[in-house]
Amino acid sequence: MPILDYDDPQVWFNLYEGGVESHYGGAEGRPEVRLGYIRQRQWSGGVRYSGYYLQLPGLTTASTVAIVGSGFAYSAEYMRDALGFANVIGIDTASWIHANKGLPDDAEVIAGIQAAGLDVASPRGLELLSHFTSNGIAPHRAPRSVARARATILDENASNNGSRRAIRAELTGNGNTPIDWAIGEGMVESLTDSEIQQASALAHQYAMNVAWTFIPRDPGPGGAMVGGYWNNRGRHPLLNWKPRAEWTALLPNDYLICGLIKPARRITLNGMTI
Repeated sequence: MPILDYDDPQVWFNLYEGGVESHYGGAEGRPEVRLGYIRQRQWSGGVRYSGYYLQLPGLTTASTVAIVGSGFAYSAEYMRDALGFANVIGIDTASWIHANKGLPDDAEVIAGIQAAGLDVASPRGLELLSHFTSNGIAPHRAPRSVARARATILDENASNNGSRRAIRAELTGNGNTPIDWAIGEGMVESLTDSEIQQASALAHQYAMNVAWTFIPRDPGPGGAMVGGYWNNRGRHPLLNWKPRAEWTALLPNDYLICGLIKPARRITLNGMTI
């Protein structure tokens, strides 16, 4: 089981929540509206991850790619629609993702506005609702009532041959043909060491190449965390944070993708940065 219960919607909110008004006119003397895992706030993360994946050796737009732990699969969507990947999907086993992937962000945005004591029908409430749910010009601001997920997301854990065949068949059309890449996105910190090693072993049974994104823990004095969104509030105390060297030792046959340094130094395999 993952360290956090990703079937729980509150876990998703707690991991991604943040105030949304400080750079958008201010909160006008009341509590600031706070929102969590919605497209308008998290789309850029999918774009960023997609840029990391382009550094993987041999990865091309013709590659068959599964983004594991994809959430609403923003990176898979961006790779397909903006980068030209013909065969890329998300995989996530969280029941909350599958219960909400076909729904819009509207209800969560409305709840966030109301939680701040603001009437959604007020001029400010309508302004925020419009800003965070509707604007068809940019892909991260979906027209109202459009599904949160726009890429395929499989509910498969690869723990048995039927599940692995389903992943292969979705991307290759043949349940026996391995895919090119399984890329774990933002998930290694949510697993214990034994769980991530098991996940790696299973991924190698359906994919020819396996990679994982990670956010490093600085092994310096006090083990201070470096970079990233969590740095301002401290890393989640329950998650499995490690420096690069420890991830490398734990997953010697996999590519490791660090999201906090320049692309030229981002990818590590077998202890060597490439």
